[in-house]
Amino acid sequence: MKKFKKYEGKYIENLPEYILNVISKYKDVKIHIGTDSQRHGNNIHFATVIAFRYGTRGVHYIYQFKKMDLFRTIQTRLSHEIELTVNIVMWLKEFMPFLKIEALEADVNIDEKWESNKVYGLATGWLQGVAAPETKVLAKPELLVAIRAANHVV
Repeated sequence: MKKFKKYEGKYIENLPEYILNVISKYKDVKIHIGTDSQRHGNNIHFATVIAFRYGTRGVHYIYQFKKMDLFRTIQTRLSHEIELTVNIVMWLKEFMPFLKIEALEADVNIDEKWESNKVYGLATGWLQGVAAPETKVLAKPELLVAIRAANHVV
């Protein structure tokens, strides 16, 4: 698995240890996970974020970056965003099965007027399929903590 970085660019050597340190230090922290992408020239930049939300006191996040060639359709690109999020969730479930994830986020919109709505069902269904029963699956226009952070990275 590709390593995660802190916002300032420093790599995290041991992801489970890092997460354990955060959740042991801050008992009320809520974990949100999501991926966003943007086109840069002939490439698409993806950022998958694990965001640690401290109630109303702020958020800090770590991220994984990926650069790829352009996708033929927006639907394919958005589906890849969900795949990247699912990959992280599955990895965390394997190595940290006790970890409580508050929300999995999809950069898709529930409103049919938006192009991203075409993969809304696929995205939310796929995320719900890997989520624990208590984990929320969020999409626009809901507050997307991890997606907003990922948007800053890409």
